[in-house]
Amino acid sequence: MPSLNTDLIQLLDDAEITALFVDRHMRITRFTAQVAHIPNLIWCEVGRPLAHVFANLQGCDQLSMAVQSVLEYSAAANVTLQNPSGAWLEARIRPVRRGQTVTEGAVITLSDVTAIKRLENALRDSDERYRAMVEWSLESINILRNGVFIYLNPRAIQLYGATTAQDLLGQPARDRIHPEDRPMAEMRLHQLTRLQVNAPIAEMKFLKVDGSVIYVQAQATWIDYEGAPAIHVAWRDISEHKRSEVVQRESEIRMQVADEVLHLAFHDVLTQLPNRRVLIDRVNQTRIASKRTGCYAALMLLDLDNFKSLNDAHGHAAGDLLLIEVAQRLLACVRETDTVVRFGGDEFVVLLGVLSQDMSESAEQASVVAAKIADVLKQPYELTVSAESQGARPITHFCSASIGVALFLRDDASLDDILKWADAAMYHAKKAGKNQIQFHKPAA
Repeated sequence: MPSLNTDLIQLLDDAEITALFVDRHMRITRFTAQVAHIPNLIWCEVGRPLAHVFANLQGCDQLSMAVQSVLEYSAAANVTLQNPSGAWLEARIRPVRRGQTVTEGAVITLSDVTAIKRLENALRDSDERYRAMVEWSLESINILRNGVFIYLNPRAIQLYGATTAQDLLGQPARDRIHPEDRPMAEMRLHQLTRLQVNAPIAEMKFLKVDGSVIYVQAQATWIDYEGAPAIHVAWRDISEHKRSEVVQRESEIRMQVADEVLHLAFHDVLTQLPNRRVLIDRVNQTRIASKRTGCYAALMLLDLDNFKSLNDAHGHAAGDLLLIEVAQRLLACVRETDTVVRFGGDEFVVLLGVLSQDMSESAEQASVVAAKIADVLKQPYELTVSAESQGARPITHFCSASIGVALFLRDDASLDDILKWADAAMYHAKKAGKNQIQFHKPAA
């Protein structure tokens, strides 16, 4: 998949983001150059199982479990790893989706959290020193076991509005969480207790003993407390820790930039449809699936009729509105597993996968979809164009499409050949009077 991923990996490298991508089978599909600078990783290459690459790092099994959970439930997760030299890494795992619901794989970004982990380990070195630091800490610290408070430091007692620790000891911690945030807190507790995945910093609302609300940043980790497992929760009043808020905001901005880079690499800015890079990947996947199932697939190339006249009469703003509406109509005509791509200008591609093993039946299935598309696209377009001198102007425009269809099976033809077939068929549709559907006829 080099042609699909080169630009994306380059963008992530330029942003100095350490990232790996895995497919649904947890095999490496691509990675940034920064991955090579992480010590003790087994040589990373495309196709290797994720577990093999991270085998030398403590926490490899937890990473595999967390990635599997992300692939199954599409919920982001964090895992902490340690290499033999003692350095710590935080792995942030996010799903990579196709459309709104289909998860194709996961992206793992890595950051060095050695300084934070060393501080945590220093607290565990000595129970006496740990208690002294916790007692005098400006952060509020609770320790929970079986969901109830077994320890609170003075700062936590103060911020909860309690008089002494006895006002809270033995009470369920759930009662001190605002009802709106309890589902999130329970999910974080599940990840912490079942997956041994630390609960990272998150904003939520706590309840004081008098019922009033306090907004906090909280994080939690699994510890050994007085010889038994327990949960250490550190939290702070957001208003008193602006520095921490700035650090968190910078982290969020970096992740937002990474998300935007991923989106822009694969989507058309105007219509939000997948772009040519995605088409290359989807056609290759479809050819592989066709080779396995023996089913035909179809690629349709659509060119809008009367699009230039709209641009000439009302400007590019009107043309952009039409293209956005066309994209939405096309998506409504196909299955969720099919792909709609803006190919460029006023051209679109529709890829239909897994038709029939019989060529005639496949042609009939593709013809039905093409006819539906042609009928939907020729319906009038009600557009509202804004102009500084005239304000908002309603426009009714009629626009059809000339459609060329090419069937293909297995990997008998290259992507270039398939596109040439569809383009030639579309040209014949235009020549036949527009608003027509033409199929590529293979040579006898």
